[in-house]
Amino acid sequence: MVLPRIKEIREKMNKTQAQLSDYLSNEKGLNISRGTIAKYESGVNYPSPQTMSKLAHALNVSEYYLSGKGTQRSDVDHKLVSLLHNKYFNVSDFTDEFHQYLKNYLLFLGDYNTPLNFYRNKDGDIDKTAKKTHFPQFDEINEFWKKDFSFLFKNPNFINSLVGTTNKEFENLVLNKLKDQYSTDVDNRNFNILIDEVDNMAHNIELTASKVINNQATKKELLSAIDQGIQNLQFAKENFFLSEDSKDKKNDKQ
Repeated sequence: MVLPRIKEIREKMNKTQAQLSDYLSNEKGLNISRGTIAKYESGVNYPSPQTMSKLAHALNVSEYYLSGKGTQRSDVDHKLVSLLHNKYFNVSDFTDEFHQYLKNYLLFLGDYNTPLNFYRNKDGDIDKTAKKTHFPQFDEINEFWKKDFSFLFKNPNFINSLVGTTNKEFENLVLNKLKDQYSTDVDNRNFNILIDEVDNMAHNIELTASKVINNQATKKELLSAIDQGIQNLQFAKENFFLSEDSKDKKNDKQ
């Protein structure tokens, strides 16, 4: 029997069994003794459907979650690795949104083909047996997924949000986290590129201006350096920022 998540919720509320009993009675009008709570938590007794419904309402969680169904905390890491692995290798629809974001993030990291390399034979070809068996998981590739997607595995709040979810809810939460991380990392890269471009432009203009002062370059060459810097900044603006701004406006309309 799957135990209800009463103890888990109680500990998040930082309450003892007695304090939870008092809280339910005084704040929610639900009379459940400390002893009954202890029996629920240990599995000696199980809440009736009516009590489960009232408890879920009182604790502001779904009955599905409170009843102990859905993803267990001990299964989260395994489910995350399997989801990433299967969305990379074993999708029937290659336009699948999760599959696309997964590959885009790997491309961003420079690891686009790395998962395939775990299944190459000594000649550099994909092992036929691995392909026929749908690329079985093993320790080395599991560690690869955990390393490249550490933001999924090392965030306690995110991990907690996955507990109690259905498989579809689990997948959607992971996809949304992946999309957010990809967007953040790409933005950070673009800002760093812009900073470097501004630094290079300032350096080139300063160097050319200094040469003009010392009669080693002409004003025309200085204007050319300024124009080149402006062109480079315009390119960065159009390719790194305006395109993202257009996506944001499109999403706002939706």
